[in-house]
Amino acid sequence: MTSISRRDVLKTGALGGAGVFAAGAFGLPFRKVSAAEAEDLLKTQQKFVYTADVMCPAECGIAVNVVDGVASAVYGNPRVPYNAGTMCAKGCAGLQMVYSPTRIKYPMIRVGERGEGKFKRVSWDEAIAFIADKLTSIKKRHGAESVIMDSGDVTDRDTYWRLGFGFGTPHCTEHGAICDTPRRHGPKLMFGGKRVEPDVMRPVLVRQADGTLKNDFSYKTKLIIYTGWNPFTATRINYESRGTVGAKQAGAKIVVVDPAFTNTAAKADQWLPIRPGTDADLFAFMLRYILEHHSDSDPKRRYIDW
Repeated sequence: MTSISRRDVLKTGALGGAGVFAAGAFGLPFRKVSAAEAEDLLKTQQKFVYTADVMCPAECGIAVNVVDGVASAVYGNPRVPYNAGTMCAKGCAGLQMVYSPTRIKYPMIRVGERGEGKFKRVSWDEAIAFIADKLTSIKKRHGAESVIMDSGDVTDRDTYWRLGFGFGTPHCTEHGAICDTPRRHGPKLMFGGKRVEPDVMRPVLVRQADGTLKNDFSYKTKLIIYTGWNPFTATRINYESRGTVGAKQAGAKIVVVDPAFTNTAAKADQWLPIRPGTDADLFAFMLRYILEHHSDSDPKRRYIDW
């Protein structure tokens, strides 16, 4: 096979001959590149920097195209199975954190009416003093309990809670009770595991007999039960969205337990709209059925892997 270098591609673009597809016929926004432009492009110092995305908690693997020391584009890293080369619009917009002309680069205090968009630049000391004065004023007028400190999840909770409790409010909260905390502690209490996830991340690196690593794209999952989980809309574990679809196409059955008819429920093989708060009752029934109907001698009723 003949290899084509970047120089060859640019030379072809500069010639603009019959060998290049007619971009105009396809309505694509391309133009001919002159020989001088092609040479200038060849002189640019271009490289890819591999890192992780911080635009959301998913932290996908990314490849940042850097040209002459300036990050010009963000792509998904195909070597990272977690996102397998994919990248959402939010991740691609990460460049705006560095280059957007409207990004916030220093503390500002509003000087106009709410919604007017009028702010003045202040120092960090001024900003901290402004917030402290506001909190003190609220505490004197309404009491410390009038303030709520909501810190997101367990990962960044403690620092914010120290501030809230030090201020005197008992209302320090986070959404971990309905998020990652029970998902971690439940498996830990039951079988010593950290967190249960469906085996749907593909590709996955598998060690071969000769010692090499190769990507395995096959799905082996036969049944997925989502309880109160809507991965097609709300999850940072992004491979579950595409992985659920891939597993279903490979023959897996998808069951969604949720009072609401969610996006994931709409694509499931079975939707169980239980009453809110009866999750434990449902799973207790399932466990009793398994224990009472298990049979080692009947392959169709061998529910327990001893």
